[in-house]
Amino acid sequence: MKNKRKHIGFKVPKDYFETFEDSLFSKLEDSNSNNKTGFVVPENYFENVEDAILNKIEAEDSTPVISLFNKKTLLFVASIAACIVLVFSIFKNKDVSVNDIASTEIENYLEANQTISETELLSLLNNEDINQLIKETNTIANQQIEDYLLDNLNDTSLLTE
Repeated sequence: MKNKRKHIGFKVPKDYFETFEDSLFSKLEDSNSNNKTGFVVPENYFENVEDAILNKIEAEDSTPVISLFNKKTLLFVASIAACIVLVFSIFKNKDVSVNDIASTEIENYLEANQTISETELLSLLNNEDINQLIKETNTIANQQIEDYLLDNLNDTSLLTE
């Protein structure tokens, strides 16, 4: 098999590397001889620039300023906030009586706070409730209590006493 190399790439002109250095230095000498930078400043620019800037600033100051929060929006938001505060204050100050509270809630409170005294307990009840409690406790006769204990107690040591 023949070992053929395909030539892929770029072709270099004849005598390119021998003349490259000379052509580069000649172009650099030509660019150094031209002292123009490419930027041109108009005549009397620096004398007139301050007046031109101040004139533009004065023209921009004459535009009206529009605020983000106008009076109507502020009054609207303030009235909504006042209504919300009023509603919460009405419901917060609602008086609650003992009749509104469920009896299980009262029992749970009394179990959790065992430091309540009899006077505090009586202050929660009105006269009708106190009279009803007295009637309920007096309706049980002593004989009924003895019969209940005899039927439900299995301990004989309590019977002899």
